[in-house]
Amino acid sequence: MSRNQITIHPVNGHQEKGAKNILAHLPHYYLPGLNTYLLSNIKNSNEAIQFYSVPDRFNLPVPCITLTNIEPKINAVLDMINLKSQWKRENEKLLELCQKKLSLDTLNFVKSTLNSKKPTIYSKIPYVLTRFTSNLMTNPDQYFDSEYNWYFGNTIEKFQINGQWVLACARGVNLDILDIISICDNKFELIQSKNDKLFRNPIFDIKSSLLNDLMIRQKTKLFMFCNNSDSEPILKNYTVYDNCDIPFADADMMANNFCTADVKHFIKLWKDGNCIQNKYLDVMYDQTDSFIHLNYLQNKNNLIGVIDRQKFYLLDTRIDISKPCSIYDPTTFIESCEELTTLSSSCLNSDSIYVTSNHSVLTFDNRMGFVNKSYHMLSNPPSLINVHRYEKNFDSCEMLILGNQTSESLISLPYTSYPDNILLCQSIASSIPNPLQSLHNVQLQGYCLNPLLFDRFSRCLTGTTVIGEHIKDLKLYSINSAGDLFVQKLNDSTPIDVTEFNKNITIKPQTIPKLNYSCIFDMSNLWQLEPSDIHKEINIKKNNFWNMSKKKMLSYVDHLAPIILSPWDIDDLSEWENEDENADVNDDSDCDYATKVNFWFNKNDTLLGSAESKVLNSEPINDNPPTNILSQATTSKIVPSSENDDDSSSGFTVSLKSEDSQ
Repeated sequence: MSRNQITIHPVNGHQEKGAKNILAHLPHYYLPGLNTYLLSNIKNSNEAIQFYSVPDRFNLPVPCITLTNIEPKINAVLDMINLKSQWKRENEKLLELCQKKLSLDTLNFVKSTLNSKKPTIYSKIPYVLTRFTSNLMTNPDQYFDSEYNWYFGNTIEKFQINGQWVLACARGVNLDILDIISICDNKFELIQSKNDKLFRNPIFDIKSSLLNDLMIRQKTKLFMFCNNSDSEPILKNYTVYDNCDIPFADADMMANNFCTADVKHFIKLWKDGNCIQNKYLDVMYDQTDSFIHLNYLQNKNNLIGVIDRQKFYLLDTRIDISKPCSIYDPTTFIESCEELTTLSSSCLNSDSIYVTSNHSVLTFDNRMGFVNKSYHMLSNPPSLINVHRYEKNFDSCEMLILGNQTSESLISLPYTSYPDNILLCQSIASSIPNPLQSLHNVQLQGYCLNPLLFDRFSRCLTGTTVIGEHIKDLKLYSINSAGDLFVQKLNDSTPIDVTEFNKNITIKPQTIPKLNYSCIFDMSNLWQLEPSDIHKEINIKKNNFWNMSKKKMLSYVDHLAPIILSPWDIDDLSEWENEDENADVNDDSDCDYATKVNFWFNKNDTLLGSAESKVLNSEPINDNPPTNILSQATTSKIVPSSENDDDSSSGFTVSLKSEDSQ
């Protein structure tokens, strides 16, 4: 993981507050610099313009073979990064709790108790400390701490069988299946496969030698598949090298020789299946994790280039490899936030090797050191690197392809060899279309609309290789973390064959479990109901729409209702559903409303009088008298109440007058 966070482009002398500097507001990868060279004949701007050339472009990638069904929640590349990030967050929380709740005396007491030589030890350990120590034991990988999975190299490789090119690639949801795919007349056929019973864990890297032998690197195992003859299957004879519980960081092969580097920085040299050297390489500084990568120089099995986060080491296998013959520090001409990430030897120049950092591509020459610096413009550190040699206008060239572990596109940088075999790049980095762009292009035409395809096509690429000797015949093959294989051509404007594209990406629908039910109800009668006419007036009495039974209505308790309903003789009514019996009772045409209202007031005179007295005693005196709720009523003369008349106990009567009568 980068020690310094990538924030803004540093410009010396323009960091003061308020300085008008546009560079200070741009991330690094948005602002590429010019390619720089150790040996350059460019004298003015006109020569510089003529020196650069237009980059070649690839067309949209298309799937080669049918996509396999996988579990979408599994990602063999990014799962380690996510697990490590979760563990680090939990570990930081527990560490902060320990610092707050545990004193130094408590820790010293626990330490002295555990270090005592007593046969039986009794000690009270704080719960926070036990949680912290338990979390330390769940570390997913103590050697790994990075923002990208540097265990992965290139999960696809080309080699020849009977003069024809074939591809060896890691496929399956866990990248634990090795498939050999033949390429003949633009047709792809699976000729051999090694299932997960042999590997059982993800395949991190695939490399081939000039003898068409294959080297398969896993986390702690190394498989060497020997191609003894063109007639026998290549996956028949193999040797397994087990490094026990120590993970391999990288490995490379050259003819009958191969070398390995583990996370403890022990480098082993193997020749004809025998280990001839096993030495520890001491790094020059403390880095955050155990990152180390190595690579043979092309056609030189006695020179190995090794990188850690800051240094480049050149090892000579003819002497003790624990003491590098040369050490180079590129931090003097790269930015302070950059760290070295990958390396690969040149196919065009046996003395050169490419070294990548967070923002740059450095060309190392064995004769004079670093001679070239280019910008790859990737937003994340490159973890994928591949080099291919080809012919262009009768000149030998090679293409450097870089990628990272995001859904970002690959980039290509063309290199040519100038006098004295110095490699130079005459073009800026060119973006290569990714599979997600192809999916968008096809979906705009109305095909491949399955939403599950977005996740498949947006997965990061884990391997690339190029086949072709001339620039017109170059084909780029790439594979992602789901094992999906794609191909694209250089400078080809042929549109995508939508029919063939849709045929290869057809995904079987997921099996849906049967619905468990406990009760069956026939809903077919609902379709036989006639919809009501919204314009038809509803007769409430006729349709009994709002009717409620008398028994149900009397079941409710309301302290005000008996007083209000008593004048209306509701107790004499029968059930409302019987309309014929209640037709005469419900006839309100001759009802004297004024008499019933007066009867209600006279009957409840005592209640109203007591309530009024309480209001007058509680309310303060106000100059503005309150509005009387009986403003529409007039009071007549007082009539003495009869002692035997219970129905008239108020002593006054109320008559209602409308506004029209006044």
